[in-house]
Amino acid sequence: MTDERKDGREDRIDFSCLDPRASAEHFEDLVRGIRLAAIPELERRSGAMSLWGQIVRWRRPVAVLLGLLGL
Repeated sequence: MTDERKDGREDRIDFSCLDPRASAEHFEDLVRGIRLAAIPELERRSGAMSLWGQIVRWRRPVAVLLGLLGL
C-alpha cells in the first residue's frame, strides 16, 4: 500500500523553509558567525600543538612519574 494522493504525487513534508541557502545573505551571515565563534577554540588548539605547548602539557605528568620513580 502506498501513501499517494489522488493526483499521483506522494505526500511529502516541505522542508524548504529550513534550507539555509534559501537566502544567500542569511547563509553568509550564518557562516561568518560560526567562523567568528570558532576563532578562540582554533587559537587554543593551535597553541597546544606547538612544541612548547606540548612540553607545558606534559610537564606535570612527567614530574609525577619522576617523583614516583625517585629520580
